[in-house]
Amino acid sequence: MIALTLLAAFASDSWGQSKQPPAQSKQSAQPPASDQRGTEQVPLAVKILPAQDAKEKADKEDHERQEKGKVDEKLAFETQRIADYTDRLALFTIFLFCVAVLQAGLFLWQLRYMRQGMRDTEVAAKAARDSAEATKESVALAKDTAQRQLRAYISVEIRGFQFDRDPNLALVCKANFEIRNDGQTPAYDVRTNVDFRIAAQPLLSDFTRPNDNILRFENSISPNRTQEASGTKAFSIEKQKLLPGQKLYFLGLILYKDAFGIERETWFCGYIDQSEFVMDSTPGTKTSPITFHWAERHNKTT
Repeated sequence: MIALTLLAAFASDSWGQSKQPPAQSKQSAQPPASDQRGTEQVPLAVKILPAQDAKEKADKEDHERQEKGKVDEKLAFETQRIADYTDRLALFTIFLFCVAVLQAGLFLWQLRYMRQGMRDTEVAAKAARDSAEATKESVALAKDTAQRQLRAYISVEIRGFQFDRDPNLALVCKANFEIRNDGQTPAYDVRTNVDFRIAAQPLLSDFTRPNDNILRFENSISPNRTQEASGTKAFSIEKQKLLPGQKLYFLGLILYKDAFGIERETWFCGYIDQSEFVMDSTPGTKTSPITFHWAERHNKTT
């Protein structure tokens, strides 16, 4: 712009000189003086003329500088705020990390404590279970002991036998026995079932359960009391022959209920030593001392 201004100044000066009227001939005759412009004697002055919108541009640039300064100031403030918040966030994050570590440690401690508590609970539960089992066993044992001590016990004592023969060679066997309650409480609903059987002596196997000649007593048998009973059976001597090594057995079963409502059984069994004499097919009544021996089987009580 300065160069354009200088060029305009030189152009205007030259145009001004060309417009001056010609000098008198006298003067034209004189030699022209040297141009001193731009020297130390006549310095050249350049006046810079501002453009028409320079003020507006200057105002605008000043306004923009002010706005930019405000924006920069606000940006610096916000940046500082972000930095401050970042520091606070970092501190808060560190605090959260410490809290998380503390919570993890507390959780591990609680877990260990809970495990120990669970172990103690298991031990206590096992001890309680064992105690309950022991108590249950003690109660059952006490109950069983009381039942065994107080229940009725039935025993049998043989009083004698009678054997008759009729003309049809049928042998009628009758046994008289006594039922005794040796327990501490009565025996209820007493029933007897007896039978005569022929088998080897000694017994090689168990007899089947007798199911004939059931005799039921109306009254109970009190402790230390007895009840007389008997059983009879007739069978053909021709069909029931006594073989060598065999004996005539008397088998009996007594059923009853004790004071606790439990069904009980008493088995008794024995053989007649004079079985050959008893099984003789000669008609008539025969009398002879009879010896009864308890057998190796079927003498028990439940």
